[in-house]
Amino acid sequence: MKTNEAVRSIVDALKALYPDGICSLNYEKDYELLFSVRLAAQCTDERVNLVTPALFARFPTLESLAEADVSEVETYIHSTGFFRNLIFLFVLISIIVFLFLILSRHILKDFK
Repeated sequence: MKTNEAVRSIVDALKALYPDGICSLNYEKDYELLFSVRLAAQCTDERVNLVTPALFARFPTLESLAEADVSEVETYIHSTGFFRNLIFLFVLISIIVFLFLILSRHILKDFK
């Protein structure tokens, strides 16, 4: 695992390489960005931005999203193209694993 110092140097290097780079995904919390990036691998950022506000309103905390029923999450994200296919299953499992890792190891401290 990278130290905070190593992560900061990577971020600084990316900012130097891409000074005008912006993220087109809408998010308020870091884990929302993680979830959105995984969804954006299958569809446009615009589609993700249409889907995630309702999802994050329904599951407003990291804990609530991590404990969400998969079938309920499906109802929010099916229009991204992940609905009930092998890629969807892989992505959803990876997101759940990320969420539990974050919760159990307190990797990011600003989730509220």
